[in-house]
Amino acid sequence: MTAAREFYEEGIAQKTLGMSEKKLRDHIDLKAGNTVQICAVKSVQGLHRHVLYLTNFSAKQARTFKYSFAAAQAHAPRGRKYREKDEIASLALDDLVKAIAQSRSNVGIQVMAHVVDLQGNRSKKLITLRPVFARMLRGYAEGRPSVTGKNKLIRFYTL
Repeated sequence: MTAAREFYEEGIAQKTLGMSEKKLRDHIDLKAGNTVQICAVKSVQGLHRHVLYLTNFSAKQARTFKYSFAAAQAHAPRGRKYREKDEIASLALDDLVKAIAQSRSNVGIQVMAHVVDLQGNRSKKLITLRPVFARMLRGYAEGRPSVTGKNKLIRFYTL
């Protein structure tokens, strides 16, 4: 529910994909078959926990999302809740995983991506990954041992 709500808000999914929060929740539900894996990550001390959904959207949905994001952002309700992002980037999961696996640190990792800004301008450029995002994917990217959850798609990694 939390993952769906976050993407619904930050991705302005009602306007970009025409998806209600419930429809988005149904899309990422493991039973729907769109989510490839859920990476649950915790620090060695167990203080920090993060969950990341690796979910497939169709090529049409991805294009619709990218090309309608700027207009949706401009018409979103006021406040940070819907206006958190100033651009969105898309890239192949393989490229993302390779960039993280080849780096020694979670800081300063760059990867080539297709970017759309708030004016709707599209470009291809190097983006720098947020360190917390790289840290969340590191175990997955490096093929580290993990513990499988009740569902085989849920993997628990330790930082």
